[in-house]
Amino acid sequence: MISHRLPLREVQAAFEMAADYRNGAMKIALLPELQTYSVNSIGLVGCTSHGLAYLQHLLANRLQVTFVAEGCVGGESSDVKEQIVSLCRLHDVFFLDGLCASEAMARVEGNKVDLIIDANRERPSEASRQRFASLLAPGGVSVRTQLGLWPLRQFRPWVWAQLRGLPQGVATYVDMPGRLDEECLVDLYELEEVPLGRCSAADLLGRLERAAAERLGVWLQALQTGHYDMSMLRTLRACKQRSPCLAGSDLTAADGAMAVSEASPNDSWISWHWRCRFIQRFCVALGHARTARDAEAEELQVEVQSIITMEDLVAAIPTNVPSLVDFAAAQPGQVLRTSGSTGFVRALDGFIVASCSSSIKEGEVLQSRGDCTELGIPERFQGDTLETVPPPPKADLSLVVSDESIIARPAHSSETKQEGSIRKVPMFQLDFEDAFVDDFTSRAREILTSGRPLSENHYVRKFEEEFAKLIHAPHAIATTSGTTALDIAMRGIGVAGKVVIVPSNTFFATQVAALNAQATLDWVDIEADYLQVCPESLRRVFARHPPGAVAAVVLVHIGGILSPHFRKIRELCKEHGSALVEDAAHAHLSHSGGEWAGTIGDVAAFSFFPTKVMTAGEAGIVTTGNKALHERMLSIKEFGKDTQGPRSRLVQLRSDALNGRISEFTGLLGFLECGRVQGRVNRRNALLARFGGQLDSRYYRVVRQREGQSSYYKCVAVLEGPMRGKREELRSFAADHGVTFTAEVYFRPVHRMPAYAGTSLPDLPVTDDLCANHVCPPLYPELSEESSDHCCRVMNCFAQQVAASSEGSEQCHQAVKKPRL
Repeated sequence: MISHRLPLREVQAAFEMAADYRNGAMKIALLPELQTYSVNSIGLVGCTSHGLAYLQHLLANRLQVTFVAEGCVGGESSDVKEQIVSLCRLHDVFFLDGLCASEAMARVEGNKVDLIIDANRERPSEASRQRFASLLAPGGVSVRTQLGLWPLRQFRPWVWAQLRGLPQGVATYVDMPGRLDEECLVDLYELEEVPLGRCSAADLLGRLERAAAERLGVWLQALQTGHYDMSMLRTLRACKQRSPCLAGSDLTAADGAMAVSEASPNDSWISWHWRCRFIQRFCVALGHARTARDAEAEELQVEVQSIITMEDLVAAIPTNVPSLVDFAAAQPGQVLRTSGSTGFVRALDGFIVASCSSSIKEGEVLQSRGDCTELGIPERFQGDTLETVPPPPKADLSLVVSDESIIARPAHSSETKQEGSIRKVPMFQLDFEDAFVDDFTSRAREILTSGRPLSENHYVRKFEEEFAKLIHAPHAIATTSGTTALDIAMRGIGVAGKVVIVPSNTFFATQVAALNAQATLDWVDIEADYLQVCPESLRRVFARHPPGAVAAVVLVHIGGILSPHFRKIRELCKEHGSALVEDAAHAHLSHSGGEWAGTIGDVAAFSFFPTKVMTAGEAGIVTTGNKALHERMLSIKEFGKDTQGPRSRLVQLRSDALNGRISEFTGLLGFLECGRVQGRVNRRNALLARFGGQLDSRYYRVVRQREGQSSYYKCVAVLEGPMRGKREELRSFAADHGVTFTAEVYFRPVHRMPAYAGTSLPDLPVTDDLCANHVCPPLYPELSEESSDHCCRVMNCFAQQVAASSEGSEQCHQAVKKPRL
């Protein structure tokens, strides 16, 4: 690659591309256009510790500082401000006390600056950035150093890094001249290992500010010379490998797609349903945390002195520590063995030795508050970190192929697997934690002894309420299956005698539900990027029907991915007076651009089959934001009865109805699953990123959601290049080497199923092509990193053989086992 004029961000992208090139050698000659900036006059914003260090550095190096402004967020102590004011007086520098744009303009009028350095701890508002941009001379720039490597949230990236177990460091961005919506990374520095959960918020903040001060001279020189330190790219790649959820991040996008908020996680409220280690991590990361008394709701500040986990309780414990019997008898948040304001508080998997801001009483129950604010952490979150991040590979693995199997061997180690041994990777595995099983068992016993009805009662309602809260849906109705949920939805919107437009790459329950509701099917083709409804194909299907003939369009969120075209599809439905029905069987907790699966269309259906993202054994939920539709579907679910009438004497109002009631035990399992689903979705995202990073992109395209969060029910790998048409051979080869692929999405289009033989076949070329040219390797939260890596090795090995075969390479034929056909 030879380039004569490239902006810096494209140079970085080129280096990234080269670093990803694994085979052979590549020579790069990059001759970038050196963009330099003047630093003859400087303005400084922010009275923070690193702001003070910045000012001292600038003055010591005899750089002209025109003004210092106090800043608007993340202020420091008055002592730091006094030192900054004193330095300003000594060196005749304007100090702007407070952030008033008109005052700032008046004080520095005629003395506009070349460079504004933002030393606030947190990113200022857009309005503040605009005001200070007006103080820049022509060609001037503004530079911001962010405390925390990755801006996962607007509020304190280093806090979220602690909660997620991510690397810590500082990143410096420059606002592109004239384009405040675009920033470019100019410096990146990762701190040495930070002990997760044990480095206090104050200590970590101090380390980050010291690092920011040390990097000032580096990036100042780079701005003036145009020679940027490309070693940061090694740091960048290392961070992405340790944090696969960040892979593919746009370097010029400082905030990603996360919501902007000044709130702290959970609004700093603890949930005692969390694991001990996460409670400790939460308190340390925020520097403070709070709880409340059960009765008076009096707020208490909490400090974690130490933790005692279940493993500790099983081992020998001093007599002054509560026992396993005490643990079993207590409920989360209950206080045991107090001494003034300190006591043992029962958490999910042990005890927290907590010191509170006022005295606590033995036996009282402290409140758990989850899902506070838009940054809420679920009340029943059960992980040790917010996101499960696979560790980097311990050794470079090479692929050794014997007559019997593929064996992964460390390239520089004498330790190997026994010749012929095969790692078995099943298509699916579902595990429940011991604490989950104990909770279910205890509540199931309570159901049997409560005297309440065994169906459609307390836990079914809680299941509906909790799931509706998770996906931000106004109304939710639990029923027997995802198919029943779709059936109820179709009957509720009234499709009988009308057309329902459906894609063909879906499980045929989608069509069955429409046909059961007495609709006529018409077919729409999909687009190639996301394997979902193509807006242009949908427009053509609408055009062949008279106005009012189409009752509904079904949008299937394949693999849990939300297509970026859903808004256009919704507009087309509105334009033609048709309802939009979401088949969200795969898409629990998927969201994009602030909209959640289950709230995008007029009505949506979810499945809770055992293999789905979350399960209730066998169940479904239908959601809607339409109250009248909700009332109709409640009636349809229960025989068409009058839902407002007396329970003892039921009256039938509708004939197009069914029995969709579920048991309390199904509702209980679904309710408890609501407490762990976010952690399992996080795990699916981490594994999907691992597949995307390791599968050879010449042969496999891993389908990913563009923004927001996908549940990634499936890892959809589209076959590219010489792999096209080789799906069945790949599945056979993988099975020979211990990997059982899951079902595709889907292996055969529904319109080509025997049930539709004799009907006029629609022309769906993209559907036919993609159904035949993709695979779905195993993807579920219980899948280990070693197993996912093995899947990638097997798939890459087969693809390389196919590619070599197509090029006539006899040598590769001898090196790799011929697949069993």
